[in-house]
Amino acid sequence: EYNQKMFALLGVSHRADPAGLIAAFGERRAHWQLKPGAHDTLRELRRRGYRIAIISNFDTRLEQIVYDHLGLGEWVDYVHVSQTEGTEKPDPRFYLGFFERHSIKREHSIYLGDSYTLDFLPATGIGLKVWLLDEAGLYPHLPEAIRSIGDFPGLAPISAGSGNDRVHRASLGP
Repeated sequence: EYNQKMFALLGVSHRADPAGLIAAFGERRAHWQLKPGAHDTLRELRRRGYRIAIISNFDTRLEQIVYDHLGLGEWVDYVHVSQTEGTEKPDPRFYLGFFERHSIKREHSIYLGDSYTLDFLPATGIGLKVWLLDEAGLYPHLPEAIRSIGDFPGLAPISAGSGNDRVHRASLGP
């Protein structure tokens, strides 16, 4: 739904099919690469005891991409996708469903997203501590904006909660 709205706002809905775009990203694995610094960030967060989740407006193929293609099995504990949830970002129910399903307390969680509209606003709205990956520098006025995923570990508390309460969302490209 979000992609359809975005294509309409861009004036290309008559020329582009959101479902086809998602299918192309799922089929062409060359598009799926970690952002610079992501692997080191995941390793550092894991060293600190964080449990890591990817929360995405994608379909069930994302699990195979994350675990098999990108080889993130030792770093990523959860993959939460809109297709299986029946709702998608920016709907707060999409985020709340993740925390409810895994019995994770939001107050002990930190979230890193790369979209102001899809990540920052709704995650902040449900009370998460949120950082915005703003690689293009579009939000210099936002104290929670960082330019590189490699900057994130320095902002994450050394320890947040215990056991089941530590979670972080890794931002993947494209």
